[in-house]
Amino acid sequence: VATIYIPMAELVDFEAERKRINKELEEVEKKLAQINGKLSNEGFLAKAPAQVIEEQKANQIKLNEKAKLLKESLAKLG
Repeated sequence: VATIYIPMAELVDFEAERKRINKELEEVEKKLAQINGKLSNEGFLAKAPAQVIEEQKANQIKLNEKAKLLKESLAKLG
C-alpha cells in the first residue's frame, strides 16, 4: 500500500470554492424556506393533494441533507 500526497493548494482555489459552496448553500436554504413555509401553512395543507404534500416533504428532506453536506464541505475548507 502506498500513500500519495498531493499539494491541493496548488490545484484548488479555496476562496473560489468557498464562494461557490456559499452561493449553492444560499440557494438551497432559500428553497428550503419556501418549502417550510408551505408545509407550515394550514391552508396549503388543507387544500393540496396528498401527493403534492408528500413531494414537498421529500424535497424538504433532500434539501436538508444537501445543506448539511454543503456546510460540512465548508468546514473542511476551513
